[in-house]
Amino acid sequence: MADGAPVDIVFPDQDGIGTLVIPNTVALIAGGPHPENARRFIDYMLRPETERALAWSRSAQIPLHPGVEMPQHVRSLGEIVMLDVDYYAIADHMDEVCTYLDELFLR
Repeated sequence: MADGAPVDIVFPDQDGIGTLVIPNTVALIAGGPHPENARRFIDYMLRPETERALAWSRSAQIPLHPGVEMPQHVRSLGEIVMLDVDYYAIADHMDEVCTYLDELFLR
């Protein structure tokens, strides 16, 4: 799209269960060697100005702060029917799933 190609973004199943939206994350790792720099990085990533820059970048990230200016092709979360995902339930099964994937792919 940024290069003018005749493509568009499609959000599947907007009339049904919705689209899987995978949130980006940032975390402070306990015991990391540079905790203060990590905190500064997290603060930087959470700024509305950074969200605006990411929305206008080629990755077209969806901002979470209300009122962040976005290009026309970037939709706000309020405009997307999102699949209801229970990330806590996923976390509860993560060890089991990782074991399954190890057995499947690490042969």
